[in-house]
Amino acid sequence: MPRKKKLLILSSGRPAAWRSCQIIAPNLKATYRLLEDRFEIEYFQVDFDSNWEHPSPEAYRKGFVSALERFLPDELILVDDLPDLLKIFAPIPDGPAIPIPEATALTFHVYGNFTLRSREWTRLAALLLSRCRVKFLCASPRQTKLVGGFLGAGDTNAVRYSPFAVDCEEWRFEEGERTRTRAALEIRENQRLILYSGRISLQKNVIRLIREFAELVRQGDQSSLLGLIGPFDDRDGISLKLNTPFGYMFHKIQLALRELSDNTRSRIRFFEPRIGDELRELYCAADVFASLSLYHDEDFGMAPGEALATGLPAILSDWGGYPGFARPEVPCETVPVTLETEGLSLRSADIQAALRNALDQDVATSRRRVHASAFKRYFSIPAIAETMKEQLDAEATRFPGFNSRLKYLSTLAGAAKPHPEWIPGSKTFYEEIYRSYFQKGMS
Repeated sequence: MPRKKKLLILSSGRPAAWRSCQIIAPNLKATYRLLEDRFEIEYFQVDFDSNWEHPSPEAYRKGFVSALERFLPDELILVDDLPDLLKIFAPIPDGPAIPIPEATALTFHVYGNFTLRSREWTRLAALLLSRCRVKFLCASPRQTKLVGGFLGAGDTNAVRYSPFAVDCEEWRFEEGERTRTRAALEIRENQRLILYSGRISLQKNVIRLIREFAELVRQGDQSSLLGLIGPFDDRDGISLKLNTPFGYMFHKIQLALRELSDNTRSRIRFFEPRIGDELRELYCAADVFASLSLYHDEDFGMAPGEALATGLPAILSDWGGYPGFARPEVPCETVPVTLETEGLSLRSADIQAALRNALDQDVATSRRRVHASAFKRYFSIPAIAETMKEQLDAEATRFPGFNSRLKYLSTLAGAAKPHPEWIPGSKTFYEEIYRSYFQKGMS
């Protein structure tokens, strides 16, 4: 019997700052647990404090090195959105990297913040990656194009498509929950609920969704409702180095609502952030999920993924990881995105057509169950475990190095002020980097 490949799974001992990351990493670990009969797997937890500092870096380094020397893994796999890779592999300030055995490959599940952490990746390449074999597992086909665009010439197998998993046992459709929740919310049988769930932030494009709902009403929609679930979040503006003080998004939303008629405003409902069963109940109660997000980190889309797992039809911007959900019998319609001089753009006519088409669909329980079953075949934890076997069986390739684009990006991302080349707009470095996130034929 051939020897099983040995995998050492490296994960964080503290929760990530972003809710989606708090879901993704546990789902990945659940996926690996289903593979324990095929691979020999051990787990190592990285225990840093809330400031991402280790209280005893010498002890941590000793424990990490000991685990590597004892287990001698074929692959060291990072499943978390770990805030600072340099502190993992060089826990002592200005100290040498933790020695990775020559036979051990490094595998990274790449999160959406790859571009924003370009300086960290550049430094890690010099510290460690230049002498390693690597795999970059990307959550969507378009993210594989984005990450691959930063690598030097060489074996393109370093970048591979391996989507995140959705817990389809938790996110499921229940007819009874739909009936009870709609009754509690006083939603009539003939009314259709359009739902958005996620951060209410600048790049999530929620204001545009509100205005498109208002246009739907203006064109004669008599019964649809719009529900918005999530916290107001000003961090997008900060990451873009814009002047977005505390309360910026709340103020912008209030201004947008004042533009609407009383009738339209009365059909828009805001819900406090919800998780788990409370959020699933709203997905069951809804008729359409909608997100027009143009967020630069939209590598996968956990919120629409969980909604689709309940059989809820989705209207999504054709951006980043979103079009990866468009599989046979999965009710996901994407709205084309273009990059103009003034930034990323979606045509109102396309959004309106998608909304009307989704609202006209059959909402019968049987259809919801067919949709949920189709999504489960592609994105459930067991389904991803099956597809991940191929990625883990494949041999890692020698790190081809990052090209000059990543170094240039690191100077733009690290600048104190916004740089014209890093602001969404045509014929800029931004377009060169993110072309794969909106261009047809890239999904």
